[in-house]
Amino acid sequence: MTRALLIVDIQNDFCEGGTHAVPGGSRVAAEVTRHLTENHLLYSDLIAIRDFHHPGTDDGSGQEPHCVLGTPGIEFHPDLRLGPAIPVFEKGGDHAAFSAFEGRCNGVLLIDWLRAQQITDVDVVGLATDLCVRATVLDARAAGLRTNVLLSLVAGISPERTARALTEMRQAGAVLVEDPSQLLAREVTA
Repeated sequence: MTRALLIVDIQNDFCEGGTHAVPGGSRVAAEVTRHLTENHLLYSDLIAIRDFHHPGTDDGSGQEPHCVLGTPGIEFHPDLRLGPAIPVFEKGGDHAAFSAFEGRCNGVLLIDWLRAQQITDVDVVGLATDLCVRATVLDARAAGLRTNVLLSLVAGISPERTARALTEMRQAGAVLVEDPSQLLAREVTA
């Protein structure tokens, strides 16, 4: 088993004070950093996903533009501490993109990169549970990857939509993990 951590859209515009703030986004940023510090040995690869839009483009939401290139909103939240060697897969551009699997790094799609690294398992964290995390998890399952959602390391926009999204992810075969320390316990006993 080769496991990767997918860190989805923990960017300033999706955290408190941003144009599309998710309640609890800043907490998730800090908690993901803590998880990385305590559990980095679980992962063969860490992957960051970043939403972006070109200036002047409309993502179709009818809301204020978010994650615009050249603005502070596109940057990762300052409490999310990522090393310089972590690949960043970018999605969006001139259209709305929800799944990390729409992202590219140096022209390579995420699924192709994961296959090249022989990744079999992914843990998904980030924002928002009811949008981009949901889409990422469903695509990971469709690609045949064993998929965990670390519930303490995600946050959703709407409680009702988040509950529906979690049910949908579970029905697709994802494992909803309450406590990330359970992952380490499973590794030791496996």
